[in-house]
Amino acid sequence: MVAKIGSVQNLIDHVIHPMIDSSFRNQASSTEAMAFMQDRAIEQEKAEDRAREELEKYHVECVRVLISQIILPKELMDIQTRRVIAAQQQAMYVEQQRSEQQRIATENTRAQADKQIELVSAQIGVQIAEQTKQKTIIEAEGRARAVEVEGQAEGARILSVGNATAEAYEKQVSAVGQLNLAAIEVTKAVAGAGLKITPDISVTGESGGGNVFSAFVAQLLASNRAAPAVAPAASQAEPPPAP
Repeated sequence: MVAKIGSVQNLIDHVIHPMIDSSFRNQASSTEAMAFMQDRAIEQEKAEDRAREELEKYHVECVRVLISQIILPKELMDIQTRRVIAAQQQAMYVEQQRSEQQRIATENTRAQADKQIELVSAQIGVQIAEQTKQKTIIEAEGRARAVEVEGQAEGARILSVGNATAEAYEKQVSAVGQLNLAAIEVTKAVAGAGLKITPDISVTGESGGGNVFSAFVAQLLASNRAAPAVAPAASQAEPPPAP
């Protein structure tokens, strides 16, 4: 194949250079200039694969295909520079925002840690208040239930005493009669009060005059009994004092 081309230089000038130039033009036409520059390694691999495939036809081994310095127009480079700066600033803003969010989270965690004792104390206070309220309610319900039970017991006792008293009264009425029972109860009441209803002296007689005399004697005796005792008189007078 070299004899057909003439020389190695002819191979370079008429095969390799046109092939590589064509390959890079085709790749550059389908890719933006900035993307072509940024994806330089990928574009080199594409050109190398194509060159190796073409040179095999001439029994020439392709070792490497490298892209030299890419020179782009200054205006395009300025745009790219501004774009890179903007992207870097955006990344910086995002990083700053992330950093601020992390700082806020850290401050929040620190504040919660500082207030943890107060929070725990407040929670314990709420639990104690709730338990105290429940205890007060239970004690009040217990007292109310006790009063209710005591009232029921007292009512039952009063009812039982009343029934027993009524039953005893009915039995007494059946035994002595209602009038006699009333007289007995009156006598008990008078005796309990300490009232005196019987006379100290009773005088009886057959005639009216006797009765009057008897009444006079009884009155006299009563007067003497009520009068105070008088001291007895002296047996003889005392002698006069000596002159």
